[in-house]
Amino acid sequence: MLRVVGEPSDTLRFTEGKLLVLGKRGRQTFIMPLPQPLQQSTYEVVLAPDEYWLLAKPPLTAETIDSRHLGPIHRSEITATVIW
Repeated sequence: MLRVVGEPSDTLRFTEGKLLVLGKRGRQTFIMPLPQPLQQSTYEVVLAPDEYWLLAKPPLTAETIDSRHLGPIHRSEITATVIW
């Protein structure tokens, strides 16, 4: 199961195994394993108007496939039903 953590125009900052989301919903921090070589790097991503950043529900592992591996997901590629 995936959850949306980044919405269009949000800024995502990756550093030291943490993801900081600066966006419309305020500031959120996620601690997660990152794939190599991202573990040692610091970088930012600004999502385009139709892009989202999806993370798997915990527990996050190095084997989890989500936006950490795929990058931003375009709105047209999201076909799931919302579960509250």
